[in-house]
Amino acid sequence: MILRTQVLFILFLLGVCNSDAQEFHADMTTEVETDFKRRTNWLNLLRLSLSVKLAPNLHLDASTLSLWQTRESGVSDDYQTFSNIFADNMLIAPAVLGLCWEKEGSKLFVGVQKADDVFINYHASGLFTNSSSATYPTMSMNSSIPVHPASAFGIYYAYSSKGWTAKAAVYNGKAGNKFTGRDNSFRICPKSDGVLSLCTIDYCTNNNVYMLGGYFYRARTAVLGYVEQSVSPSTSLVVEASVSPSCHAECKSYVAGGLTQSIKKTELGLITNYVRLADGKEWTIEGTAKVLFMENLYVQPAVDLIVTDGKTNVVGLLRAGYSL
Repeated sequence: MILRTQVLFILFLLGVCNSDAQEFHADMTTEVETDFKRRTNWLNLLRLSLSVKLAPNLHLDASTLSLWQTRESGVSDDYQTFSNIFADNMLIAPAVLGLCWEKEGSKLFVGVQKADDVFINYHASGLFTNSSSATYPTMSMNSSIPVHPASAFGIYYAYSSKGWTAKAAVYNGKAGNKFTGRDNSFRICPKSDGVLSLCTIDYCTNNNVYMLGGYFYRARTAVLGYVEQSVSPSTSLVVEASVSPSCHAECKSYVAGGLTQSIKKTELGLITNYVRLADGKEWTIEGTAKVLFMENLYVQPAVDLIVTDGKTNVVGLLRAGYSL
């Protein structure tokens, strides 16, 4: 049943690709990970995305993920997961499938979605490879929020005006990465799964970004903050912070700060973060460089120094991405 559903979904994507009013993208990422000792991993991620115009202000969005790697246990024993694309092997998983209506400053989406595609997806924080960058462990560890590789059914609305953007969404309280079964992305079970509410308010001006937001899920809450401040035409300061006052929260607080620097076709980044958990704590430093070749090909090495409950590890990766 699962394989049949996956095949039908692929045929659906291929069929609508013949439409003139459509946009199709393929993003391929390959990554070699190592702990500089005995463990290595080779990871490959493919994302297929399609948008089909149905009416002047209405379009259908669809996107799938496929992932294969040689070592499903990974190469690090950290709490946060040092690679933001690391996940279990999957033949094909739904990332987005729904209807999107846009008019002037408003955008409304109904369907299956990954929250990290539309929330807190800022340029500077997106440079870093640590999974906590732009996803906040106070959310991902305390709830089943739909972030990579999981998605969930929900309603998302955003309104933008004069540099301000307000975003709000409600999702089924259990995210998944399957087409069928209990771990599927299309579940609508608020009684058993609960409902996840997420909202943010952004203000963007002169390449600066300021965000304040929060989420609520089954008596668990968190307050989120983000600052991306230009200190020169090519240098930006990045600050992320979040706290969860809920007594049963697995992750209590998170704070990160770093710098990004653009030099021609290369982006350099250095960031450090600290996360306090109910049963431990972790501190990391990441250094990375993203080199752009042409407009659709990049290579990015990164090294993380990770201190988990007093134990120090060094892990690294070499990532390459290609888009068409």
